[in-house]
Amino acid sequence: MHSSRVRASACWRLPLALLAVALCGAVAPAAQAAPLPLVSSTSYATAADDGYTCVTTGRGGAVYAAGYAQKDDALSSSDLLLVKYVDDGKVLTEAWHATVESGQPVTAVRVAVDASGNVIVAGNDGPFAFHGASSDIVVVKFSPAGEELWRSTYDGPAHKLDYVKDLELDGEGNAFVCGASTGVGTGRDYVTIEVTASGERAWARRYAGPTTYDEARSLTLDPEGNVYVTGSSRYRASSAGRQGPLRAVTISYSPTGRRRWTLVDKRGRTTSGSAIDYCGVQGAGGIVLTGVTTPVGQSYEHTYFAKYRTADGGLLWSRTPNSGAKWSEWSLAAALDGSGAPVAAGYRIARGDMRGWLTGVSEVGRDAWQSAYASGFQSAGIAELDAVTVAADGGVLAAGSVVTGIPLPGKQLPSTFLVRYSPDRPVTAPLDYVGAGSATTYGACNDVAIGDRGMYAVGVSAEGDDDSDAVLLKF
Repeated sequence: MHSSRVRASACWRLPLALLAVALCGAVAPAAQAAPLPLVSSTSYATAADDGYTCVTTGRGGAVYAAGYAQKDDALSSSDLLLVKYVDDGKVLTEAWHATVESGQPVTAVRVAVDASGNVIVAGNDGPFAFHGASSDIVVVKFSPAGEELWRSTYDGPAHKLDYVKDLELDGEGNAFVCGASTGVGTGRDYVTIEVTASGERAWARRYAGPTTYDEARSLTLDPEGNVYVTGSSRYRASSAGRQGPLRAVTISYSPTGRRRWTLVDKRGRTTSGSAIDYCGVQGAGGIVLTGVTTPVGQSYEHTYFAKYRTADGGLLWSRTPNSGAKWSEWSLAAALDGSGAPVAAGYRIARGDMRGWLTGVSEVGRDAWQSAYASGFQSAGIAELDAVTVAADGGVLAAGSVVTGIPLPGKQLPSTFLVRYSPDRPVTAPLDYVGAGSATTYGACNDVAIGDRGMYAVGVSAEGDDDSDAVLLKF
């Protein structure tokens, strides 16, 4: 079972939804207290913009942070960046770093470590644009010493936009990735790929829904090697000229890539918060899906959780904890603990107030809880959580961004790190850590991980007109 399901975006700027809210708030003089102590921090910086987008941990205090590093101020020159740090219990020391270049911008999206200490990074090779640009999915394997062992690239049938959203490894070190790929006459399609431990593509499977929008966002594996991938697919509207709803579509493949079943969840539209994880507790195996739905007769979006049988996709239980609430909540990341209880993180908007958001249920869909967090900088409480993971003991670590001021003309929205940890659920305590932000700070946390020697958060930070740096924090 995977104890951590984290979703992170390669773009560190806050959503435009924040901008509208930010302009209505006033800057507070300082952030609230930080009971979660920052043990150490380190950064990777070149003469141009750099950032970490994902992080994972390994044995012996190893921490692997991946993202991008620009050679100069031209966005087309960025390389995929992977840095290994060693945590001795007090400080983080860089052991080695490696880059991948292709003549196009290359960015890491997910990173994982196999049982032998090899590091696998999945990312996007090429400019990320929906029209007039071409990008490919790239999977790269590095040795424990940081040497590139192989590189596998997937260029879809239309040779246009292809991008990765998730990565998982099986017990033999084979890599499974999912994302979206432009088809010929089908728009964006699901794509799910297996790359073997030796770098060969074992199989690639596509799914084209009833319209031109399909995006796989998350995948997981069960102990038998079956693959489960989920995301969103747009269905046709009931009347001409209207867009149809987004549905959560989940597909299961056998270890050899044979489609076992397809499930279309019609409870309502889903968003980028779609996530899936395998749950095997006391012989009761299943997959848990997290998404966002609009309950019938409402205009508010709410997080929902559901558990399905692995054999045929049959529903075991479902729960929308806050279905009657008069606010909208968007889950941007999700995690599953050792008992099978899901946790979702994102943001909640109510009457112009936007706050970081955590919600969850028990392993059987009961005992719902939720908690919202103000930023500490804005009176309107402008904050969001973009990543979450769950420790072996059940503690919840979430992180994201808070707004720190009013944007100046031509500038991004001022922002800084937000990190939240709770050893217990329901999560009720206030924010633990708000970075040292100001009205001229630009940065955010993109991913979190928990290792045997600490908790870690990675992202990007810049002050004023300076270039951004890739940042790793230890708590």
